[in-house]
Amino acid sequence: GANIRLPIQEGHTPNLGHDSGEYAIRRPNTAPRNQQIINRVENLRRQLYEGLRRRIVNDEMFLETLELYHNDGHLLISLTHEEPHRGNQRVGVMFASQASMRDPVFYRYHQYIEDFYQRYLDMKLAQGIGQNTYDDLEEEDLVIRYVDVSSTLDPQGSTGEVVTGCNTFSMEATYGFDFDGNEQVFVSLSHLDHIPFNYHIGVENRGPRVHGMVRIFLAPLLNDRGRPMGFEEQRKLWIEMDKFIHVFSRGRNEITRGSAESTVAVNCRNTFRDITERITNP
Repeated sequence: GANIRLPIQEGHTPNLGHDSGEYAIRRPNTAPRNQQIINRVENLRRQLYEGLRRRIVNDEMFLETLELYHNDGHLLISLTHEEPHRGNQRVGVMFASQASMRDPVFYRYHQYIEDFYQRYLDMKLAQGIGQNTYDDLEEEDLVIRYVDVSSTLDPQGSTGEVVTGCNTFSMEATYGFDFDGNEQVFVSLSHLDHIPFNYHIGVENRGPRVHGMVRIFLAPLLNDRGRPMGFEEQRKLWIEMDKFIHVFSRGRNEITRGSAESTVAVNCRNTFRDITERITNP
């Protein structure tokens, strides 16, 4: 497993404050120093590994231990900076759930936690616990005939491709930089974007009229070596794109769904000012 005593390669300068002051800066290659938390995290990790090795963990025990391990890891990283012995010690953004995603180490750490959970699921599958069969998941009257996507710029063209690229938008950040909020502050951000597109799904219903949940996922086909991914490797990288209820009539059903209609992806950009105005002026 990961050695939590090693220096954290990623540095982070939050430039962000909270009720008690500012979040602490972590320089690159700073090692955790809080020995009490280090010992606690290492003990929890030993319990997790031992349970997986001996295959004796149950849902409640494993998930509670993993949650403690996850939370203590956040705390340890938040205290990893250059002020380990000061009174009223500041914390890094990993301490606060609303700010922790700003820290680049957040994503590597959560992948590590996810790997633990996947090992637990693999152990359960090997033991035949909680394993669904195809028959459990199949809706035998519904048959998917095709799935395709097309750009809204060429709605008649069925390309099967989503066109992506970089875009720029201006965002109001008044409450992020000017805490008085008397004047508006705007920042310009570059981000990955895509041309709006439509999903086209053909489903044949051989039974009576039925309501069903449609879930759409994005997943890679090839790994980093350019080889086709197996399902076990691929499923861990799925990204949910949309989820919605559809009424399937008997016979042929053709679903056209715009990417902007997604109930999963956030398309609107609400600012703090927008939310405040909606609360004060409902």
